[in-house]
Amino acid sequence: MPDETRRQRVLVVDDDPVQLEYYMAVLESDYDVMTAHSINDAIEMLRRGTPVDALASDMYLGRGRSGIDLLAWVGEHQPDLITRFVIISGNPVVDTGAYSVRVIMKPVDPGELLQSVSMLLEQGPEQTITAG
Repeated sequence: MPDETRRQRVLVVDDDPVQLEYYMAVLESDYDVMTAHSINDAIEMLRRGTPVDALASDMYLGRGRSGIDLLAWVGEHQPDLITRFVIISGNPVVDTGAYSVRVIMKPVDPGELLQSVSMLLEQGPEQTITAG
């Protein structure tokens, strides 16, 4: 049974600490925000069973990794979270492979980020996804 008192949780992934601080400042008034500095950190949180209601990832995460790599992992291991996944990119063309996800263009407008997360949470499954 879901915890009705818990605020919805958003996991934000970006290798740039300044960007993570910005996203946290935008989202923290409405959501419980967790951050990860790499795909590996994000995957570890999800594998541990950390409840996540929505996920926002930068497109380029350094070390040759991308938000698409994280999207593919989520699609394989937690497919219900795909409907609540957003890519943040400075590139107007993003190939997300077989997945249809929302893309927010940089520079990120705070209102657009809040609206996107809100829309994802409204359309996604009502239950929180945890690693299984």
